[in-house]
Amino acid sequence: MIKNEKSDLILPIILWGSEPPKHQISQIIVIQNGDIIVTGSTEGQIIQWKVESNGIEPNMMVFGHEAAITCLAPTSASPSTTKYISCCRKGQICLWDSSDGSCIESVKHPLIHRKIIPYTFQISSTQTSSQLYCIGDYADIVVIDPNDLNILFTFNSRIDPDWINALTIIKRQNLHDAIIGISISGMIKVWSFANITKCDSNGIYEDEAKSLPIKNVKTISQSLLNPKIMLIVASSSWQILDLNNFNPLIISECTIEALDGVIIDGDKIAVGFIDGTIALFQLPKHRLSGAGNIGSAKNDYPFVFGLLKNIGSSFTNNVNFFFNTRTMVDKSNQIFAYRADENANISAFKIPENLNVLASEVQQTKKPALIEPTLKQSLEKVWKGNKLALPGIFNTDMLKYG
Repeated sequence: MIKNEKSDLILPIILWGSEPPKHQISQIIVIQNGDIIVTGSTEGQIIQWKVESNGIEPNMMVFGHEAAITCLAPTSASPSTTKYISCCRKGQICLWDSSDGSCIESVKHPLIHRKIIPYTFQISSTQTSSQLYCIGDYADIVVIDPNDLNILFTFNSRIDPDWINALTIIKRQNLHDAIIGISISGMIKVWSFANITKCDSNGIYEDEAKSLPIKNVKTISQSLLNPKIMLIVASSSWQILDLNNFNPLIISECTIEALDGVIIDGDKIAVGFIDGTIALFQLPKHRLSGAGNIGSAKNDYPFVFGLLKNIGSSFTNNVNFFFNTRTMVDKSNQIFAYRADENANISAFKIPENLNVLASEVQQTKKPALIEPTLKQSLEKVWKGNKLALPGIFNTDMLKYG
């Protein structure tokens, strides 16, 4: 401990030993327009990684939880936001400022949050308001304030209230934005934001509900690249749905467990699998219009045209993915994919811009293009690259949490 005699401020100092701190990554997000990667671990600590053109470096480790991190989320949909939320298995929620690693607010909820999506809506012509939409080990959707972390209201269900496995916010032409959630049992529900500014503690009830023949949904994704479709990723399959009626346009069974996915073009998607692989799929274009029956044509099936190469993760390593659209210097949008595992390995991939050319080439060669990580890093590599002898006060094996 170091004590400042003038202010009575006591600063704890930790000097790690010859081994890197344990950091079994359970969550990953990217903020500050791609400049900061944030990872949460099963040990409860959080690491902020600085991303530069020549590499990724761990910049800061922050402590605010005594249990595994179950969720990380930015407080705003703005890609330049510096603040983020962390949640743990004991219900603790912390609000962090990534600029200096300070904890701005900390509260405890009687809930375990698994996913949080920020949303900003217009109150008036000059005023906006932001909210955080949360799902987890509880029924329906809880809305919290991003500033004080208090619960504001809930999105409730009249039909089959249940835990929500996945959610997304959709933009609709000539209609109010809406939030879509899929329950554990496969019930898809839509809550409109039409009355969001008038909502009270009684909450908002769903406008639509439909049972889908799909279970164990991991994520759902919708994109303005093709506002007519929605991607659903489940453990054993992924599907493309018509956003108007939620009927399946494309169904693809998976030979290994799928974990995450996103729409990367009007007719292309990326799906992350449990072995750490991210596959880029070309969708059959005529199926996206709803023409014909599934499987009725020779070229009716999606095919893999790109594989984002794995760097050593296996089925025994817990893998997490994050997909992010970054605004580049020339104002163009570039999609990045990030992968992290329980050995504190992080990889960043740039999704190729020439997707149509790549897909056409693969149709000729019948071999998917292998795409290497743009950047990769691990705590073990950082420690091995440190030429200075670290003074070993204690190793992380001695650090126990309650």
